Amino acid sequence: MKNKKGVSGIIATVLLILITITAVFLIASFVIPFIRDNLENRNELTCFELGDKAKLVRDKSCYQDTFSPAYTNVWVKMWEADIEKFYLELENSDGNVDYKVEDWSWNHDGEEREFPYNGEIYTRVSIGAIIGEQRCSISDTINLERCPTP
Repeated sequence: MKNKKGVSGIIATVLLILITITAVFLIASFVIPFIRDNLENRNELTCFELGDKAKLVRDKSCYQDTFSPAYTNVWVKMWEADIEKFYLELENSDGNVDYKVEDWSWNHDGEEREFPYNGEIYTRVSIGAIIGEQRCSISDTINLERCPTP
């Protein structure tokens, strides 16, 4: 009679099944909560999803510096109702930049609004959305021209 040492086929099969069940359980315990959390947060916008939803209206935005008081009118158009804040980078002719954060509750997509800045002359303006505390990248920039005289 030979002296056999080793694991029988039945025991090996049972061990493989137990290892497989354990691996599936471990993977599921990480994957299912990850997917559930991402689906729950799916209602929140991300900067990537916004893309170019915040735009400047080129034909209405302008500055007036020929008579007093000087002013700059910036017109904004949005296509995403969930944006509550946006920021403007306003640059004057000397290259100095002012940052303005504006609140807005949108009535409907594609709505336009005017933001006047009296006493300020800006020649270039950029816009970007703010989601929560995150400032998204600039989605539009225009060089302003003088407003037409009435």
